[in-house]
Amino acid sequence: MVTSETSLPVVELYDSNEGLIFDIASVAPTTPQQQNPTLLRGGEGERSQQTQPEQSSAQSDEPIELVVTGEQDSYRIPNASTGTRTDTPLRDIPQSIQVVPQQVIKDQGIIRVEDVLQNAAGVTSEGDSRSQTRTFNIRGFAARGLRNGFAQVGGFGAPPDLANNIEQVEVLRGPDALWSASGKPGGTINYITKQPLNYPYFAASLTAGQFGFYQPSIDLSGPLTTDKRLLYRLNVAYQNYGGFADFVNGQTISIAPVISYKFSDATSLKFEYEYNYNERNEYSGLPLDPHR
Repeated sequence: MVTSETSLPVVELYDSNEGLIFDIASVAPTTPQQQNPTLLRGGEGERSQQTQPEQSSAQSDEPIELVVTGEQDSYRIPNASTGTRTDTPLRDIPQSIQVVPQQVIKDQGIIRVEDVLQNAAGVTSEGDSRSQTRTFNIRGFAARGLRNGFAQVGGFGAPPDLANNIEQVEVLRGPDALWSASGKPGGTINYITKQPLNYPYFAASLTAGQFGFYQPSIDLSGPLTTDKRLLYRLNVAYQNYGGFADFVNGQTISIAPVISYKFSDATSLKFEYEYNYNERNEYSGLPLDPHR
């Protein structure tokens, strides 16, 4: 709260590169100077002038700068590359795009990518949860799967087996043939993978659960040269799991290296590779007895 004894303070609000800035200025009113009396002594004509302390003419009108800073306390992602292939604010894209960020994946402890899409409205899945043939529907139509904006070579557009290499998932609702030259009326699911960082980074985790489930993973990144033009990132994860039925188990291995060379601020060359190995025993349940 800002108060003033003499007059109302003047408050200005403007935006700058440092954040949101408030300027508060208090203007003191000016008062006319009092007439100083003049005294004459005797015939000598000696003049004596009585003066009062002069009030400071400097007014407290210099602005008080308050810089307000804070951290984002939400899951909102303002930009996306789906729909334009550029890092564009969602408010400037005339399509419905929902982004599930990395913070949601961490907070929910998600280990499979299909669980990420449970946070996207209007997205349903078909097929086995661990099958490579599983598909997703958006608004009742089959969805198209992309990886960093590009169609996946081979396969059915299925998501990666593990979520350790996923930075965020972008869901575009509606046709996208305008920007991809080929699409489906339901929409598109774009899996954005983790990219190299220009500073040393290391993370390791171990997840365990019921039915003998465990998953160790590591995430390495950083520069390979002193000028930070050549960068790398490596994500490795292993998953082993069982089931409520005997002899139903499986294991998955995921290795995803990325090498990036930055020619300039606007041009870079990336080499990405992802290896997935999935071995499991299928369980379709017990058959029905036709005699009952």
